[in-house]
Amino acid sequence: MKALLVLIAALAVLAAACGGSDSKKTILRDIPAARVTPTVTASSDDVPTRTPTPVPTPAGPPGRVATNVTAICRLGDTDAIIYVTYRAQAIGTQMHRVRLMLNDKVMDDSGEIYDTNFDKVATIHVVSGKRYTLTVAVSAPNAFIPQIANIVGCPRNAGPAA
Repeated sequence: MKALLVLIAALAVLAAACGGSDSKKTILRDIPAARVTPTVTASSDDVPTRTPTPVPTPAGPPGRVATNVTAICRLGDTDAIIYVTYRAQAIGTQMHRVRLMLNDKVMDDSGEIYDTNFDKVATIHVVSGKRYTLTVAVSAPNAFIPQIANIVGCPRNAGPAA
């Protein structure tokens, strides 16, 4: 209640200072007549609806990559050796990297190639008497890449001759 009385008293003092007397003087008499120039501002109704920014899509249909793995295992002097020939060919795209995988571990890597054809022969030393799965992993944008696996069994070492 006290705050309300203070507010009323402040408003009365302000009204008296701004021309509450009988002389009817206003501070606007000293300012020449102002010209009003109408300006148009856009309302929220005039703003066009936002459309999402189009995301660039690759031109044309997606490419594809064909892979091939051929492997044979032979006994070496101390272990088994897998001789592998692997290939990848891209159609409608470029390959960035080709990797030879042995049981889901990288055994050979092409590095960054940016090419449409890749062909390589590799040699991998492994333990004899086991089976191994070889796959080719290809990195190529906008491409269908089938996973082809080659399972090769290595012969068992007979041990020292008697």
